Amino acid sequence: MAGSARFSKGRVALLPRRIVALNKDLQQKHFRLSSDMLGRIRIVPQSDLVPFGPREKCILALDPAIAFSRAVQFPPRNRAELKRMASDLFPFDAADMIYALRKSTKGKIPDSPEMQQIYALRQSDWQAIQKNAPVYPVAVLISDATHEGLAQAIERRLELGNIADMLPIAPAFVPPAFLRAAAMMAVLVVLVFGGMALAQAGKQYYLEKLQAEISGLEQELSETNRRYSSLAHMQSAMQALHEFQSQGEARLMPKLNQILLSMPQGISMDRMEYKDGKLEVSGLFRHEQRAALLSWMQTHGVPAEQLQITPLPQFSRYMANPPWDK
Repeated sequence: MAGSARFSKGRVALLPRRIVALNKDLQQKHFRLSSDMLGRIRIVPQSDLVPFGPREKCILALDPAIAFSRAVQFPPRNRAELKRMASDLFPFDAADMIYALRKSTKGKIPDSPEMQQIYALRQSDWQAIQKNAPVYPVAVLISDATHEGLAQAIERRLELGNIADMLPIAPAFVPPAFLRAAAMMAVLVVLVFGGMALAQAGKQYYLEKLQAEISGLEQELSETNRRYSSLAHMQSAMQALHEFQSQGEARLMPKLNQILLSMPQGISMDRMEYKDGKLEVSGLFRHEQRAALLSWMQTHGVPAEQLQITPLPQFSRYMANPPWDK
């Protein structure tokens, strides 16, 4: 998938090849960055099994749901202005936060208006995110894990500068000295090694295509292994159920079914244990549901004096031993 904006091929070539996208649960999804002959950014999937090189860096993309956000009408022009605006928009201590500006088009129409939002992230959350990143990133962008979203986020970082970067100290994304060196190198490559460059571009295209196919096969293999594991687990559970139903304790199941089906609203059950011929259930309930809890337990043979209740700040925990063999 290629982005719409065009940049010099040397400028895109200086960016890290690896992109690691984290969703709201901090789960990783890997992509590879390249550009076509017109300088448009291309994003393709990459397996997370491919190891990083000794000095390889990455671009880290955070799901928008990870950070707080506020829409703004007039975007900031630099990081100092970004921080001043964010301190007025978010009710947090600015010293404990990091910020970034995100501009994205509404929909897929090229001339659609752009949404401008400031995103805020706690320093403590940033520390936790770093532990889930495979290597330290050169840029931290706000984007969902889609080809279009990632290409657009990188384009905005190149256009807007470090105000679009979540890094606490965001360096120059592409240093000017490297840009000049890349421009000179590009001229030499075009003049002297034009044919080799075209051949290499074709080779790179097929390598990326092969990489995408390998990634797809790995996903299919992972899905097959998951299904096999689920079937084995289901077979084991059915065998255990058959063995259990052949025992006297099988009468537990109808009793548990009665208890669960008659459970009032506002009450939950998070633990059921059968040990030494004794059934024990426990869970949480809201304070105002105490009367409903007592009535429910009495219906199943547990008088109020045998019901153990432990008060908690927002809920209370109950524990009871309903008779099951009557």
